[in-house]
Amino acid sequence: VQVADALIFQLLSWKSAACIDCLEARHVHKELSKCWGYVYSHDRLGRPCLVLRLGNLSLTSSSPSSSPSALSSSASPAGSSGESDWKLAFVFLVEEALKSMGRDVEQLVVLLDARNVSFKNFPVPEILQMQVILQAFYPERLGIVLVVNANWQAKLLWLSLRAQLSGSTRSKIFFLPSEPKKLREFLLTFFEESRLPKWCLQCFS
Repeated sequence: VQVADALIFQLLSWKSAACIDCLEARHVHKELSKCWGYVYSHDRLGRPCLVLRLGNLSLTSSSPSSSPSALSSSASPAGSSGESDWKLAFVFLVEEALKSMGRDVEQLVVLLDARNVSFKNFPVPEILQMQVILQAFYPERLGIVLVVNANWQAKLLWLSLRAQLSGSTRSKIFFLPSEPKKLREFLLTFFEESRLPKWCLQCFS
């Protein structure tokens, strides 16, 4: 109980220090205009869906990790720039997803589009930092990650990346089949077809 109380206090302190409750779309509009992430509908369990499109993810990060203190000190809606911009945008998306949750829903689902990902543009540092942010500030909020359109390069990079993720996170990541019929069947176990993004529908239409 004491550990849980301490964690809650830490999270509330971080939100206050980083002005997360004051974060609005206008503060991260420039970063989100790159169309690498957005919140889109819900799955069959009512969990909000966070879409991340790696092919559009062009991030410039100078530090190898994102610690709670680093994000708190840089993540101010009133004055963000450079490296902290994408982190603020990611936090904004997670916050928006949480706001759209129903009363009995506690987790979100991530739909990750790996189309056109290669050795040259795979954003390994940024993905690791996203995981750190989720673990530090949103523990137990990640329900499942569904990876679509992963080519052989993305799958090979995943083998080197997975060792750096926690066991809990690894167990929630699933690479979906590339064959259209199997992909459709898999996706429809989680989503109603009308609730899938257009780019996703095009994968099996």
